[in-house]
Amino acid sequence: MVKGKKVFTEHWKSDSQGNLKAQSTMKNGNKIVWTERCRISGKKGSWFYESFVSDQAKQGWVRFELISSENNTYTFENRKHDFPNRIAYQRLGEDSLLTVVSGVQNGKSDTLWFPMKRQMP
Repeated sequence: MVKGKKVFTEHWKSDSQGNLKAQSTMKNGNKIVWTERCRISGKKGSWFYESFVSDQAKQGWVRFELISSENNTYTFENRKHDFPNRIAYQRLGEDSLLTVVSGVQNGKSDTLWFPMKRQMP
């Protein structure tokens, strides 16, 4: 995703157990301003999205549980986390994805939209 001088990338890979791992980066020009490691894995019949954000390292890994998987949309939630409380991935065809991050931030509802398109290496 490109927004002005900011470029957001997310690279996903699957492992032999069917889990997914990702590295996300936001650059402003040539400078990396933010990174995140993510993983989606199944445990005891449930699926979890876990995130480790570079500028929030004190929190460690934050876990969101899958609460819905309908209409090519996978929604994960953690009501105890400050922001976001909900992360949804919606598949929009073969090469596009919409990530919606939402929750309460500074006492107000907030939603961030990340439309992404697959880029071949």
